[in-house]
Order: sequence, then structure tokens, then C-alpha cells
Amino acid sequence: MNRLLLPLLFCGLALTINAQALTNGWGLELSPMLADRRLVAADQIGFEEVRAIERQEKSTTGFALGFFYRNRAEKIGTRWGVRYQQTGFDGNRREFPEEEMPEFPFTEIRYRAQIIEVPLWLDFYQNFGQGSSFLFSFGLSLGVHFAQEYETQPFDASLTPLDPIIAEDNYRGFNIAFMTGLGYETQLGSGLILGLQPQFQYWLLGNVVNDEANLNRNLYNVGLRVTLMRIN
Repeated sequence: MNRLLLPLLFCGLALTINAQALTNGWGLELSPMLADRRLVAADQIGFEEVRAIERQEKSTTGFALGFFYRNRAEKIGTRWGVRYQQTGFDGNRREFPEEEMPEFPFTEIRYRAQIIEVPLWLDFYQNFGQGSSFLFSFGLSLGVHFAQEYETQPFDASLTPLDPIIAEDNYRGFNIAFMTGLGYETQLGSGLILGLQPQFQYWLLGNVVNDEANLNRNLYNVGLRVTLMRIN
């Protein structure tokens, strides 16, 4: 119940702002991003073991693509929409002693998640010049993780790829993310507005559903949100 309270309050505030809107419009967005994860370890896992896992894993590239609807009053506005996101993380190549792993002495890991999300933003504007604004935004996003895959790619001694090993786990299907960003919008003419907004997104729940898991990961990303919107 507590997890639902904040989204409900957030939606109530957004509806109040929508009732005061002076302009509205539809837009498209594309967000290239750098994706990574935060390790969440139980007390049973020692500090050095966590550090070793941190060194083995690294960020990867991802993207989000979607559409949105915006309402704006003079200084404040809302945006909501639907978008597809691909995120995850990679691993550095690991080498094992030949006596431990004679069949594949080298491995790399790769985790990918595909998400359909419904983001809701609150935007705060500061106008300057003719048709241009700075904006600060924060919001929540409800996401359905419809495809997740944790893959280990083994290599033989000559670094020839072998058949990948797919890990089976109880991956989380539903998640909620916090988002924030600081950006710029300018009017191009004919009712079109171009927006550029560096943003940060952090998924609040671990990617695995397992109360007994000693290690979990919260996905996050840093990217550039590029929008093109037509206002009424």
C-alpha cells in the first residue's frame, strides 16, 4: 500500500496542473543512454566479494523511444506517455585457471532488460528570450519488464565463442523508477518545439524477485532525452 501512495499523490498533483493548462501538445522522444546497475548485497556477502563483483561488471549502452502528451501552465507543466526502453549491463572478460575451467577458460557476462514504461513528469519552467525555456523535471515511471536475459558467453583457449549459457531466475515483471532531469526547450516555428534534456533514471526495486537472494541489482541509466513536440 505504501508503494502505491506516492504514485497516487503524484497523479493527483498532475491532474490539478492539467486543469490549469494554457497549452498542450503531443511529441516524440528518443533517449540514448549509458546503462548500469547498483549492487545490493546482504550481510552474508563480504565487502571484498562485493568489490570483486563490481570490478567484473561494467556499464553498457541503451536507448528509449516513445511518445508523450504535455500540458503546460505559465511556470509548471506535466508530461505523460508510453515508451520502450532497452537497458542492462555488461561484464569484463574473465580468465580462469586451466585446471578449474578446462573447457572454457574465458567468460563474459551480458544482462539485457526490455521495458515498456509509462512515465509521468512534473516540469518547472523558467522562460527566457522569445519561445525558449529552461526546465527542471522530476517524475515516476511504471515499467513492465517483459523480456530479461542474463547470459554468460564462454570462450575456449583460442577465444573462439562457444554456446552461451542462459541463467534462469525469477526476474521482476513490474517495477517503478524515479527520474530527474534539467533541460532546454526552444520553439522552431509552426507550433514545433525542440527539447534537449540530460536525465537520470533509477529503478527502485531489484531486478530479481527472491527474498532469499543475497545479491540483487537496481538498474539505472544516464542519458540525453531529445524531444520534438507540436503544440496546440
